[in-house]
Amino acid sequence: MYPLPMQSYPTRTLDTNETNLLRRFTNTLTAAALHDYDCFVKNCHSNVGEDTRHTWKFIKKREGLTVYRDCAVDPTLPDDNITMIEENGRISNQDHPLTGQIQALLCVGTIPGTLDDIMYGVIAPTAEDTMLKSSCIRDNVVDCCVLASIASPTPADPWRSLTLKWAVNANPVLMRPLVRPRDFTYVESTGATTNVDGERVGYHIIHSVVIPDTQPIDDHELVRGNMSLYHIYRQKSPSTVEVHVRAFWQLNGQMLPKFQTISCVKATIAIAQIRTCSQMKKLACLRQENRSVDNSDPRCCSLCKKWIGGCCAVDTTCSVCRSVICRQGSRYNRLRHFSPLKREVVTRRQALCRRCQRKSEEHMIIQESKPVKRTKGLSSRALSTVSTASLDSRDWSSIKYKRGKN
Repeated sequence: MYPLPMQSYPTRTLDTNETNLLRRFTNTLTAAALHDYDCFVKNCHSNVGEDTRHTWKFIKKREGLTVYRDCAVDPTLPDDNITMIEENGRISNQDHPLTGQIQALLCVGTIPGTLDDIMYGVIAPTAEDTMLKSSCIRDNVVDCCVLASIASPTPADPWRSLTLKWAVNANPVLMRPLVRPRDFTYVESTGATTNVDGERVGYHIIHSVVIPDTQPIDDHELVRGNMSLYHIYRQKSPSTVEVHVRAFWQLNGQMLPKFQTISCVKATIAIAQIRTCSQMKKLACLRQENRSVDNSDPRCCSLCKKWIGGCCAVDTTCSVCRSVICRQGSRYNRLRHFSPLKREVVTRRQALCRRCQRKSEEHMIIQESKPVKRTKGLSSRALSTVSTASLDSRDWSSIKYKRGKN
């Protein structure tokens, strides 16, 4: 059923007032996220210790990441504010009762690689990038479209992106026959800045907003949900990146609480596989650059120069660089690429030479000339200017959420 054969909503062109509004809105959310991260590092030393076990309940662990539920958050808050981006570009609030529980999660730990490796996998300014990323990390996103693009990556700022998106989350495979898919309209912001200690960090902000003319599609039985997530990444060692994620999910509908937890935890901890997406992007770039090795004799392996001729010999061609390689110099990997015709990611098992495999695994390090400076002097009071900010410094029980029209 998904992805749909056609883009569900048209791409918009925002005017200056609308783009400035969204920039200010996401800048405030980013500053609040960094402030909360700094407080967590200072008070909890970047980890959930024995003295905080009563606040955080262990849910799941995958590789170097662990997910906890925030026990201080009431999942059945009685009131809420709707965040709406109106047609004139203003953000307005409307009171509305909640219809779904809030899943408040914390994900902390480390993943291998460099900060630039991780950010290369995280950034997804287009629908194609989003679908490829989802295919690699398996966060259950089955359809996506970009509603508006406000900021795009540049050579000077390669991880900067700001977009409005619509996406469908179909839940884990075993739950799909029992649970209707959820769709979301949200603003997504990524970039790099510095923390209070002057260290370079990457951020990824996702925050639900209501956008005109993007009502849920009744024909496909979608339930409009809400989400607010922030991801902070910091280089902890030369080959390890520290991960800090706060996630708030409101799936709405009649989904059982247990199913809600399973779906939200799976989508939150999926970031553990983000380096796989980074490697897939590197292989795609190598293929586009057509870095084939000049091989004067196609009967010889381009790596070991071993003769592979003969009536019984079977030569292999690297799917990335198109070089002829012997069986010992190749391995078969599942490579992914986005098919514009089908609007889906196609996965094929293809041969890959050791050279291209090694290049995809090399650490990426980008020397930025001048990291973006963060806002100074931010306190939790700064969040009062944004009615929907769910990124308060520690009082997560004061979350104000948005919800779409049902």
